[in-house]
Amino acid sequence: MSKNTNSDQHYPVFLSVVMVVNSCSDEIESVLQSATEVLENRVEDYELILIENGKSDLDDEKINKIVGVDGFYNVQIYGLTSMVSEDAAAWIGIKHSLGDYVAIIDYASDEFNLILEMLEFAVSGSEVVFAKNKNQQKQSLLYSIGSSVFNKIWKLINNFDLDNEAPKFRLVSKNVINFIMRHNQPEVTHRYLPATAGFTKTNIDYDAPLKFPKTRVVRGSIDIGLRLIASSTRAPLRWVTSFSFLGAITNLGYSIYVILIAFLKADVAEGWVTSSLQNSGMFFCILLVLFVLSEYILNIASSLNSESSLDISKEFTSTKIGRMEKLNVESKNPKKADESKLADGKT
Repeated sequence: MSKNTNSDQHYPVFLSVVMVVNSCSDEIESVLQSATEVLENRVEDYELILIENGKSDLDDEKINKIVGVDGFYNVQIYGLTSMVSEDAAAWIGIKHSLGDYVAIIDYASDEFNLILEMLEFAVSGSEVVFAKNKNQQKQSLLYSIGSSVFNKIWKLINNFDLDNEAPKFRLVSKNVINFIMRHNQPEVTHRYLPATAGFTKTNIDYDAPLKFPKTRVVRGSIDIGLRLIASSTRAPLRWVTSFSFLGAITNLGYSIYVILIAFLKADVAEGWVTSSLQNSGMFFCILLVLFVLSEYILNIASSLNSESSLDISKEFTSTKIGRMEKLNVESKNPKKADESKLADGKT
């Protein structure tokens, strides 16, 4: 879906843009320069929020160059104590944002210029605007297989495609953010909740080259996927109860079968095959129950301690803040200036 925007249109909104820095920090200055050129004079005010996700090569010298006197306007940098998932890191930026609208963007994969088109839909009434680039980052074979399996399971459970209908590149209103904050695990639920909570939403597909190609790997993705499923629905737990009930009924039927054989057949075989099948089937159900219950217990534990892994170790703010400079603008109307001086004299 696309909408034509006026290249000179000005949006009277305060826009926050959240970007997570894992790698490619050598390119962050060019990214901020492009972001500034896109947003400057196009919105009433803006802020660029960088989340340094654990250890990166964004050292203090680079940070001081970014936020110093000769640096960029309206930049905030938050450094996390440890590396977390990109969704959890992005939530730190969302939580500290001040804008009427918040854009979450992966500067290595997403097109920054598209934010203005997304903003056009937002000011026209869409509370959530999703955008997906048809060009995706390279994936390892194992990651591709795991991602395909996860998406199929997710669609089966939640009845929508998480990757296509709720991509990570999005622009959400403050109203949506306030709604997400009321949930127990906002750092997880903000990934899918805007697509399922009944908000007015718009999806955009676009085709743009990748700025900083990288390869996605499996490490950490399994835990993220399991947390997403466990926090989004209770369906897996319902499946567990169904398997447990089926196993109990099967076990009862097998017991009745054994009793009938004992009464009706004089020469009873040792029953090695049926015993093996019964034992393996029961152990399968038990292990499946333990697996899913363990995931839900881990999910509960992580929700109780979720804030501890999202601690901020350092925080930097630009020396130059546009909205602060606007507060010191003097009136250009001579009449109003004279009236102001006269009022000061009377006081």
